[in-house]
Amino acid sequence: MLVKTKGDFTMNTTEKTTRVAIYARTANADQLYLDRKVEMCSAYAEHTPNRTVVAKYTDLNKSGRTVTDRSGFQQMIHDAKNGLFDEILVYELHDFSRNLSDVLYRTKDLEKMGVTVFFISDNIRTDDPDGEFRLTLMASLEQDESRKQSERIKRGHEFSRAKGTVSGTGNVLGYDKVDGNYVINSDQAETVRMIFDLCIAGYGVGKICDALKENGRLTSTGKSAWQQTTVARILKNPVYYGKICYPRSNEMVDGTHEPIVSEETFVKANQMMRERRACK
Repeated sequence: MLVKTKGDFTMNTTEKTTRVAIYARTANADQLYLDRKVEMCSAYAEHTPNRTVVAKYTDLNKSGRTVTDRSGFQQMIHDAKNGLFDEILVYELHDFSRNLSDVLYRTKDLEKMGVTVFFISDNIRTDDPDGEFRLTLMASLEQDESRKQSERIKRGHEFSRAKGTVSGTGNVLGYDKVDGNYVINSDQAETVRMIFDLCIAGYGVGKICDALKENGRLTSTGKSAWQQTTVARILKNPVYYGKICYPRSNEMVDGTHEPIVSEETFVKANQMMRERRACK
């Protein structure tokens, strides 16, 4: 995502104003954390002489292992080629990339465009004499840490599969997570059953959202406003009939938790959804 700001391009008596772009990324959907990173970069620019922020680029809930699916990053590179700014501020190196080759290739490419990158918390500037050496060292450490983290997650999933327990920390409507297992939350479970019953009765996800709101039913995060994508995910989640899905390995196993709906109800609801899509 790109947010352009008005810049002051006037000259002072000693030095030309440096046009600054800000880039920030999070690997999760924490918008507040993303905004905080942008604020810290903005504060640095504000308190550094002869700098004005002309553009802000962000990528929410995007991995640092690749840049190909980051629209904010791609737009930033495009604008750099068009000479929109002279410097990029990034709060942490891993926001830019966790891939060593990407870091070195992109920063060198930006250097050819006349654009400097400054990683604030790491205190690395690509135009410093030792900038490339320090950048290579830090990027190598970041990449190795990313690899180790991926291996830890993989081992955790393998351990969970072997025990039939749940991995991850996400909220699942209808259950509380206790000691790595799902335990039914009776009030939320009624909401889940209502969703499946309405679907089988012929309600589309939009009308299901309306019915949930009218009946005072809350989401897993305690909100009264329901999104159609949320309802659709609930209807497609096999955890509700006693299964556990591991997306990384595309594997589904029997869970140790109590189902909220029967397998017959789950299959019928999903069949109803497919039929509704086919009729559109």
